Amino acid sequence: MKAKGHLVLGAGAAGVAAIALQSSGVGLSGAVLAGAIGAASLGALLPDIDHPSSAVSRGLPRELLGRALRIIVPLGAVAALGFAYGGPGAGSAIATAFAPLLRIAAAIAAPAAALVLASFTVRIFTTHRGATHSLVFCAGATAAACAGCWALALSPVLGGFFGLGWLTHLLGDALTHRGVPSLLWPFA
Repeated sequence: MKAKGHLVLGAGAAGVAAIALQSSGVGLSGAVLAGAIGAASLGALLPDIDHPSSAVSRGLPRELLGRALRIIVPLGAVAALGFAYGGPGAGSAIATAFAPLLRIAAAIAAPAAALVLASFTVRIFTTHRGATHSLVFCAGATAAACAGCWALALSPVLGGFFGLGWLTHLLGDALTHRGVPSLLWPFA
């Protein structure tokens, strides 16, 4: 299954789960609901981190780095002009003024670099539709997402929605002709 199909399944399952939670009396704020759909969408893409050409290994990091560079390159040019024509004082004043934008660029670029590094690392230990396509890995990734939400003081519901997205990925791949041969890894 392709990335768009996984995104549709993940976001759709998140929408259904959110409706079910709302119906059962669990209120979700608009911010948590938007975060839940985003978390499920990310969870629906991440199992394919074991494939070098997947959206999460290649497309998403490229897009994030491109956005970061759209901030960094113009700021670097302005800072260079400030140093060249205004002396060191003007250049450092410009650098100080643009520091918040550079922090934003770094916050965009850091996840991209982490995805590329994780993709290379995962591919050392497994093949496509290997360990990352197992229920054990899904449970571990969900637990890590819940712990990350707790550490960042975010709603733990987001970690659960992330796991739901991961499960929809496994379901989507199970419905293809190739299936998910490692679903019960490492037990089978």
